[in-house]
Amino acid sequence: MALKDEIYDEATLLGFQHYIVMLGTIVIISTALVPQMGGGNRFKKTMRALIIASTIQIILGFSGLWRNVARLLSPLSAVPLVALAGFGLYEFGFPGVARCVEIGLPQLIILVLLSQYLSHLIHSGKNIFERFAVLISVAFVWIYAHILTVSGAYKELS
Repeated sequence: MALKDEIYDEATLLGFQHYIVMLGTIVIISTALVPQMGGGNRFKKTMRALIIASTIQIILGFSGLWRNVARLLSPLSAVPLVALAGFGLYEFGFPGVARCVEIGLPQLIILVLLSQYLSHLIHSGKNIFERFAVLISVAFVWIYAHILTVSGAYKELS
């Protein structure tokens, strides 16, 4: 019974981490697409873009079409596809980091250290740092941002 509870706990944390990552991705993509579709702060066009994007994902997932496509993708073809999609989002993501470098840069550094380096140095057998790198790094940076705020680092901004 304890193993079953441990699996559920891990699945819950992984699901929450996925939620955070997907929420950020959805916000960035809709922010990029809506102005190109002629929308600004008009709510209807934003919602239409999100509904269309979600509908395509739902159809691909439930129909099983994505499973067939994924079988044809090798790592040599999938990596450039993912990289090109990610590089297209740099234009929108890095200006946000640049607006608050004292928070954004530590977030990136901690995330890379946890997911790429620390997981290879500490072998716990559970790959905690690989699996939960986003959640752990966000928690560290929230604590860091709280310390900066309490210490008065942002008083000149308000």
